[in-house]
Amino acid sequence: MDCAGLRYAAEGDDRAMNEFAGSPFRWDPYVLLREDEVTAFWRSHASETERNIAFVLGWGFDPRMCDGVRAVLDAGGKGRRDCLLLDYDEGKQSVSLGHDDRKQANRTELDRVLKGRGTVAVHAVAMLNAEGRRTGARQAQKVVYDANLPAAYTDIVVDVSAMPRALFLSVVLAALRMIDEREQKTPGVAPVNLHVLASEDPGFDAQITEDAPDEHPSPIPGLASDLSQDSKSHLPRLWIPILGERKPHQLRRVFEAFRPSEVCPVLPSPARNPRRADALIHEYRELLFDQYRVEPANFLYADEQNPFEAYRQIRASIRRYNRSLQPLGGCTTCVSAFSSKLLSLGALLACYEAKQQNEPIGILHVEAAGHSIQANAAPNPKLNQLWIAGECYRPFSTP
Repeated sequence: MDCAGLRYAAEGDDRAMNEFAGSPFRWDPYVLLREDEVTAFWRSHASETERNIAFVLGWGFDPRMCDGVRAVLDAGGKGRRDCLLLDYDEGKQSVSLGHDDRKQANRTELDRVLKGRGTVAVHAVAMLNAEGRRTGARQAQKVVYDANLPAAYTDIVVDVSAMPRALFLSVVLAALRMIDEREQKTPGVAPVNLHVLASEDPGFDAQITEDAPDEHPSPIPGLASDLSQDSKSHLPRLWIPILGERKPHQLRRVFEAFRPSEVCPVLPSPARNPRRADALIHEYRELLFDQYRVEPANFLYADEQNPFEAYRQIRASIRRYNRSLQPLGGCTTCVSAFSSKLLSLGALLACYEAKQQNEPIGILHVEAAGHSIQANAAPNPKLNQLWIAGECYRPFSTP
């Protein structure tokens, strides 16, 4: 087992690894790998012993779809390399259909990369049902649950590079929950590793446009019930939106649906573009300051390229508000991710941990009818890997 990417959630923290049990965070230390580190990790990890690996991918037009699979397959090693491919359907009127040539090119590339090494199981995921209700996230979770991946594989790799946000949050949540429940039911069972890969380029993501975003936000299944329970309606309501460009409609829809008592926006800082946080404040200044009355001290800052930093900032804020509002019974927290995939993953981990500790929590997201991309857009991605469950955490106890 190679834990070369082991890092602590607090920068500069040099505590010994055996002090992990005293950490207030589950993912502290954590494993985050970037670019060459990802390649080196899989060369070591795949050569140690026979690894049966299941990939979970979204089949879309994003050219980064196969980046993660390619990196893992190039590392070699023995064992099965199977792929569960989510073919999400945004409807007959979706602008995404205009990029079907890109989508088919991605499938051709996937077959080329796999080289017959494993099977490809395609699962259709309808983003809308016949009544027009959002069902994609729940269907994607069902596909993962039905596949029962922890029973057959040593490693599960969820590549979120070409998945819509609602789908990848739901898929990662389902996989993490299955692994945790398996270990709780059968203590000492061989650990199953859960890796999340993201080929990230915020500049390229900014060129992908959401078409006709919904008027009503949708919850992420498994992180929704606390937002609608009448028994929680008397509690103060905390909203933590992760800000991204051109999302005023989405911000308004979630604000109107949740009606928060307090708003703590998350800004990407540091970022590849050092002015990005300032630009976001300028873009949303009327909403944030004039309408939502956000105090400057309420802003949270998280490294654009480090999802565990977002996780730590959000998790600490939730705890702080619950502690301060304990005389009132605590608070109900809603998190919304309108930014990069990496920051969205950090938000998911914070919410999952809070849910496991019985804190009222949920994620609200505004989905779209489709997505389009500029014809000449080309990514300059950096491959990132989060190792969020499995062997590297086995020596430590979790909260």
